[in-house]
Amino acid sequence: MAEPGQWETKLGWLGGFLAGQGARHVEVVNRDSFVTVAWETADSSRKESCFSPDELGRTWAPYEQASFPSSRSALLSELGREIDQLRIDPASIVEEHDGFVVTGSIRGRYEKLSFHYSELGPDARSAEDDITQPLVVPTQPNSPLRARLHLT
Repeated sequence: MAEPGQWETKLGWLGGFLAGQGARHVEVVNRDSFVTVAWETADSSRKESCFSPDELGRTWAPYEQASFPSSRSALLSELGREIDQLRIDPASIVEEHDGFVVTGSIRGRYEKLSFHYSELGPDARSAEDDITQPLVVPTQPNSPLRARLHLT
């Protein structure tokens, strides 16, 4: 799972799965040969599931999205795009109240980065309160994320 450039697809797929579960407070742990995902359900119980690289490489969504908001899949897909662009080898991804915290290595250095919902595109919103945040396109040279990482 340490191959760069594939997290957009993997997290998009997981977002579809999690939308089907009505998940909140998501935690993703990369264990190289598989990914463990834990989440909180609407009744506040915790659930956990594991996925192999083959499962996460599928191009189809694991659940029908018609009855669920697609923001979860789009949000995690955009987070995956940021992870791919920054060439992060993530160890864990934890959803917090205002976004995600990604821990992992970038070019051999351990990093802990925060990605606020507002940095993750037009469909970025908290799955808990479903409020749309202001749009900041992360690929633009003046994005807050790029400024924090000194990429501008």
